[in-house]
Formats: sequence, structure tokens, C-alpha cells
Amino acid sequence: MSDEAFELGGLRVWDAHGEQPERLERAGWLVEIDIKERELTKREARMLR
Repeated sequence: MSDEAFELGGLRVWDAHGEQPERLERAGWLVEIDIKERELTKREARMLR
């Protein structure tokens, strides 16, 4: 199993600034999600054998 996870993101709201109105940006980009997985205890590892 890989220790990397990815998600496709793509919506961003830009706040109004000065004379610019609020904008919604649609795009697509790949985002890496950092997920830490705990190691199995010795007991859990023995149960899987």
C-alpha cells in the first residue's frame, strides 16, 4: 500500500478587492494529502499472521 494520497482540487473563491468583484476560479490541480499511518503493535501484527 502506498503512503501517498492525492486529491483533485479546483475551486477557489477570490474575495472582492478594490473595484474587483468577488470571483470564483475553476481549475484543476493535484494536491498531495499528508496522512500519517500508525504502526501496528506487536499484538496486532501477530493477529494478522
